[in-house]
Amino acid sequence: MNERQHHLVKVIQKIEIFSGFDHTDVQRLLKICRFKSYAAGEDVYKRGDASDEMLLVLRGMMLVLGEDGKELARVRPGQTLWGRWDFLPDSHDQPMWWPATDRQLLCCGIRI
Repeated sequence: MNERQHHLVKVIQKIEIFSGFDHTDVQRLLKICRFKSYAAGEDVYKRGDASDEMLLVLRGMMLVLGEDGKELARVRPGQTLWGRWDFLPDSHDQPMWWPATDRQLLCCGIRI
């Protein structure tokens, strides 16, 4: 296992639902991940986009912005998003998702 893979295993094992996974389990999970990098300011999702995946943030951070531009959440490495609305108290507001830092955002999507 190279250094990058070892880092990914450690990040994923810190996620509550994967905390009991050993290295072999995490490697199996990584095989079904769809990795995607986003530059600062690039859309992860736009308002109204459908989402059929669990998103794992592995590096960087993104903001979740409401229709009015108000910050609804910050998503950091080791946090997951199930679909689009799992963290919102009132799911009637359709957020826009954006990377929040000038560093590269790396996510792993798993279809649910």
